[in-house]
Amino acid sequence: MGLIFDIIDSVLSSNHEPANIGFNQEAWDIFNEEFARALDADNFEKAEALITLYYKNNETEKDFYFYWYRAITYVRWLESFAPSLEKEAVTKLQQKAAKALRQAAKLANDGNPYDGCVSDVEELQERFEKVANEWNDLLSETYKNQHQTELDKLIEQHDFIQANSVLEEYYNRPSNEINVDYYYYKTFIQFKLFCEIPVDSDNLSSSKQALDEILKQYGIVCKEQNDINTFLFVKQRVHSEEADKEIGRLLRDGKYKKALDVAQDYKKNEPEDEYEYYSKIRWIYQWQWEGTPVYWKNYTHIENQVIESYNDWQNYCTTDDELDYYNHCYNEDFLRVKNEKEKEKKEWSKSASEYRQDTTEEGSLVIGNDGTSDNMIDDSSFPSESLYKQEVLLILQDGSIGDVERKFLERKRTKLGLTKEQAQKIEASCTVSLTDDEQEYVSIYRDLVEDGEPTGRLRKMLDREAEALGLSPERVSEIERIL
Repeated sequence: MGLIFDIIDSVLSSNHEPANIGFNQEAWDIFNEEFARALDADNFEKAEALITLYYKNNETEKDFYFYWYRAITYVRWLESFAPSLEKEAVTKLQQKAAKALRQAAKLANDGNPYDGCVSDVEELQERFEKVANEWNDLLSETYKNQHQTELDKLIEQHDFIQANSVLEEYYNRPSNEINVDYYYYKTFIQFKLFCEIPVDSDNLSSSKQALDEILKQYGIVCKEQNDINTFLFVKQRVHSEEADKEIGRLLRDGKYKKALDVAQDYKKNEPEDEYEYYSKIRWIYQWQWEGTPVYWKNYTHIENQVIESYNDWQNYCTTDDELDYYNHCYNEDFLRVKNEKEKEKKEWSKSASEYRQDTTEEGSLVIGNDGTSDNMIDDSSFPSESLYKQEVLLILQDGSIGDVERKFLERKRTKLGLTKEQAQKIEASCTVSLTDDEQEYVSIYRDLVEDGEPTGRLRKMLDREAEALGLSPERVSEIERIL
């Protein structure tokens, strides 16, 4: 290996002070030869040690070549291994290279050790600046990736407040200019926050306003085609979710036609998104179908609309994810409701059959061919008193209790096992004079409320109907107590 490497190996292995080999031309030549070999092998640690060892053992003053060789070593080291080194190691090498280049440039300008040394130093300085810039870009990209990974994790965990804090902290740094990435994440975080808000929340409107504002700013900064494509995708998702929120609010209030209008508006704004449009149509029809009693005249029409909407939706499923979601909704929602409705039809058919048997001679109720009636009540889960009250209310809604109706009620009383005193008490509680609007409310109430006290969405629907009919809360409470 030569004398210099023998000494270097000895120093590296035992850390003892090397012997003084003296200063002569042969040592200089050996040093240059071994130094060049170390650089060619990318063995920069040995190249650095060779420089230190040579100048120490030969008691030579640190001249131009000392700094020049060190500058070459550190720049080559950075060029070869900077991306794979730790940040601290690269920073240390950059500091050593900058110091060596400053000293080499000064000595080159002062003494001109050889022809062209000044331009060589300048060329090496340019290489150093290039590798330093590349490293800074890499560091910035690495930090950016780490930052985005952290954001993605927080968003996945639904920690949107912390995600927004991390985003703002990152872009508040002078080195990080606000750009399209900032607006992408800002929009996405606000979008996720909006998705979490219930349709009946007081914060829904303000959240939508904030989302629309940041979406507008996001669209302004998008210049490259890839960024524009991403923006259009995000915009479509935002518009879809905003439409879903509005549709959900309208369905909660039983306003199906207005919900369909919202879906139509979405189609106008996003004409190419047929999948989401028909998904919304299916959702609206299914919600209406699920809340429609099987005895209503338009029930079959509503059921057919649901089936047709599922077929339309399936035709626009173009990806595996879309088809998987369609199958999920069909199996979990459509088949579930269909089975419930089939069961409901059988129960109503049985009830209608019994009702027809009791009323055929009197002719007090017209039963359809399918065994259903517009006014029929499911009494399978009510106690005897409640069942009798329902029959009395049904008759009173259509008029008064005449001879025919009395015969029917007497037969019903006997069948339910009630005494005459009990029946009279029940009838007395039902004999309230009802206006047309109050009778309309009774009809709505009996159609919607199957058992127990109406709460939640159903309560709000009834309150709105009562308000539309001009009924006071006190009058509504009185009517419902009777019911």
